[in-house]
Amino acid sequence: MQTTFFGLSKAQKIWLKANFAGLKVRFQTGSLSIDNLPPQGTEIISIHSDSPVTQEILKRLPKLKLIVTRTAGVDHIDLAACHRLNVAVANNAGLNSIAVAEFTFGMLLTYQRHINKGLTVGRQLKFNDESLIGTELFGKTIGIVGTGAIGSHVARIAKGFGMEILGYDTKKNLSNAQRLGMKYLGLKQLVQKADIITLHIPATPLTEQLFNRTLLSHVKPGAVLVNMARGSVVEPKAVLHVLDKGLLSAYLADVVQNEYQFRSGAIHLSTKDRLILKFQRQLAKHPNTFLTPHIAHATEESSERILRNTAKMIQQFERGKKITVIL
Repeated sequence: MQTTFFGLSKAQKIWLKANFAGLKVRFQTGSLSIDNLPPQGTEIISIHSDSPVTQEILKRLPKLKLIVTRTAGVDHIDLAACHRLNVAVANNAGLNSIAVAEFTFGMLLTYQRHINKGLTVGRQLKFNDESLIGTELFGKTIGIVGTGAIGSHVARIAKGFGMEILGYDTKKNLSNAQRLGMKYLGLKQLVQKADIITLHIPATPLTEQLFNRTLLSHVKPGAVLVNMARGSVVEPKAVLHVLDKGLLSAYLADVVQNEYQFRSGAIHLSTKDRLILKFQRQLAKHPNTFLTPHIAHATEESSERILRNTAKMIQQFERGKKITVIL
């Protein structure tokens, strides 16, 4: 089968060739787009979150049978169009959980302990700066929204820090919660009690702007909101409002809504999307926002796990074997 991988680094290409020599693939630079399509006969593509798969793109690839995204989330893929056109979609759920969970605490410690400012002051050989006095994680209450693979690993790390752990999920894992000492609460209760709220939920119609002005009005004063999920699960305007009011002390995020529009440049946008971009830009510039460019997943180990799993799924699909697909 004709297979195209988009957006692999030089090191990833070398690794794939060395470890899956029998896999016949072609590499294409950049992201999948209407202006950067694979050959017409392509049957399998592997992409990342920077490659939105639209109905228009799918119609340009009539031979396409399988999309393997090297991400857990699939909000960049038009699943309804894939279903109509009989294109299977597979993802890599859970394989970046260690990387994202560790990054969550990296962000928290950077904020809580003023590490960025401390590095700057340290280079100047200045000491006794009282503005660098931070706060500990020990004894704080963390509220984990989404207790799947990533959220569960966040809970394991939080336990090591001596934190009280609260959880919210529509699918409760009670045995896991018991092992980790995590107590499930309703979402409103969780935001009222948590000193730190971390988000690890998928982007779906049900989670879109879940953290809106109404819910955020109930946060514990001075709480920190950490978004390692997707930009669409929070309402940017509402986050700005609670930051300005001092209800939230900080918003730490690795994601923004409609990320691909920032990557490719916003040209033809709806009124709704223009408003989203406007508030995203304001939120990114807020002094109490700490934003990184979607790198929580980006470790050598995570990349290798995902690339290996992607290659194995493609091999199995080519051999006519069953693989785990979303649709």
